[in-house]
Amino acid sequence: MRRSLASEEQLRIAGRRKDEFLATLAHELLNPLAPLRAALQVLNAGAGNRSLYAVMERQVDQLVRLVDDLLEVSRISHGSFELRKESLELGAVVRNALETSEPLISERIII
Repeated sequence: MRRSLASEEQLRIAGRRKDEFLATLAHELLNPLAPLRAALQVLNAGAGNRSLYAVMERQVDQLVRLVDDLLEVSRISHGSFELRKESLELGAVVRNALETSEPLISERIII
């Protein structure tokens, strides 16, 4: 019985350390995303290639959402999270999925 309690405590400690690591990782990933987003705004102001800018902006936004999801792991583990429902435009979701998958699809196509 004593061994079981020690094992449970070790698992709790390991879980806490994992959560702390993921939260730290997410914060560290956010650091380079902020200047990237600012650089995209500067590029957009220069009226360069708008379609390229739009792709880059969507991908940075996707990275920010993924990092936010990493931060949620810690909140979920501590029971302090909130589910948010929102409406999405299906066309935008499909365009984003195609844009993200296109390089992988192109690599697999043999012409």
